[in-house]
Amino acid sequence: MPRKSKTEAQETFNASKAWYQILIGYFEKEKLPIEEVIKIFSEETTRIINKILDPNAEIVFELDKEKQEVHIFNNKTCVTKDEELLLDLENQISFVGYKEAKVRMPKVKEDDEIKWEIDLGVLDKSKNPEAKKSLKIINSSIAQAIKTLQKKMVFEQYSSKIGQTVKVVLNSKNSNGSWNVQIVNSNVNAYLPAGLISTKRKANPGQYFDVVIEKVSEETKLSQIEVSLDSPKIVWNILQNNIPEIAEGLIEVVDVVRQPGERVKVAVKLAEGANPDIDVRGSIIGENGSRIDLLSQKLDGEKIDVILYDEDIKKYVANSISPIPAVDVILKDERENKYLVIVVPEHLTPAIGKRGVNAYLASSLTKVKLDIISITDAKAQGIIFDETLVPTISATIKKEGPKIRYQKSNNNRRFNKKPANNIFAQSFDSIDVSNFDQDIAAFELHEQDRLDSLQEDDSNFEELVKKIESEYAVENEVENIKNVEVTKPVAQDNKISASDYKKAKEVAKDFVVDDDLKNFGIDDFDLSDIDFDEEENK
Repeated sequence: MPRKSKTEAQETFNASKAWYQILIGYFEKEKLPIEEVIKIFSEETTRIINKILDPNAEIVFELDKEKQEVHIFNNKTCVTKDEELLLDLENQISFVGYKEAKVRMPKVKEDDEIKWEIDLGVLDKSKNPEAKKSLKIINSSIAQAIKTLQKKMVFEQYSSKIGQTVKVVLNSKNSNGSWNVQIVNSNVNAYLPAGLISTKRKANPGQYFDVVIEKVSEETKLSQIEVSLDSPKIVWNILQNNIPEIAEGLIEVVDVVRQPGERVKVAVKLAEGANPDIDVRGSIIGENGSRIDLLSQKLDGEKIDVILYDEDIKKYVANSISPIPAVDVILKDERENKYLVIVVPEHLTPAIGKRGVNAYLASSLTKVKLDIISITDAKAQGIIFDETLVPTISATIKKEGPKIRYQKSNNNRRFNKKPANNIFAQSFDSIDVSNFDQDIAAFELHEQDRLDSLQEDDSNFEELVKKIESEYAVENEVENIKNVEVTKPVAQDNKISASDYKKAKEVAKDFVVDDDLKNFGIDDFDLSDIDFDEEENK
């Protein structure tokens, strides 16, 4: 084969510049280690060339930062004296003419395997349809490998940060109420489930919020990172930043449980060594409720119950159902760690709470199962309990009325139409009811749990389908080559259909494909192909 003409040499030079632009684009846009990007390009190009054209090829990309060029070599280029073989352009990936090789390597012999620079652009000019489409398949394969690298890096960076707070910007809201968000100062996207954001919170695209990292998945079709805008961790931070006695270590926050948008229970106690005269609950509630009102405002109006922690589990359980006063607490089943909470009949329904929220939060806080019954039912069942507090509670009801003040909500009617997601609605076995009112409450709890589960399944399925649809074209083309067998110099009989091939996403806005890339057949290398973590459901 004759030596390359000046035009061909210039094309090779321009191609080297174009490949440099592509690799640096991945490095700068996606913040990936350049060494890893080069490795992926080399390995994936070799794999596809092995499958389609030459099973012995070993393709390597080499970066010249000083000249801003990327040169591509086949470490196993075969020296041939068959000039006609080289007339098929795709064979120039695997062979070099003896005369041309002799100029640079005087000692070279026919059939030697040498390291020789190649031009992948010849594949796009080839008359062989299999060779012609191979660049697109290489592009798809590289895109998938980049995604895998990104997932690995995200997992390694964020898996150790579960429970920590990060700042995000809201990108878009999905039809099921969930949000797609992006971690500030990174290209990493995350998913905010509808159940982890308050129903009362007014959120709009472009807003910034502090969120808590709840979960990081190593491999998933959806966002790897799940965050919460209304996690109990947020309450911890608000208490730490707004209650001086907590910040100074005089009051200890034992635990926080929360139903976003409705209520939160905070268990507190006097810190060891602190002045015993400190009013623990009063310090958090503040004069005329000033502090608790401020905390509630920061939680978008959620009702906050300040619960005094007690080593005596019965006292702790009695405190936990606040704002309802318990008449008595009795151990019902030691093996099942279940307790009876006895209240006056007027307080039975509010003790359980709307959709069982108050009872469930109390159970979650104390880590025991609760059976809430009225004094009427307790007597009917022959249960012996302490009635000392009944006169006091009854007198209070007579004076102030039986209703317990709850945070007013504009969402009451909406709850009847569409159940809100309940972060705690995983198991309601911890709440046991026995009379008619309690049966109704239990039924509502069961239905809420079931509907929440169905709604979550539907939303996950909807998001998964939309995500997979965007990736299917890329994955399908690469998978199609798995069963292709090749023989050197080129596979003529095995056909790969690329009629269904399409790009996974639009060309990245900040990456312009110039005429050079088109000339070398590598304009299909679209940096937007690797934006795999976009979860927008449009």
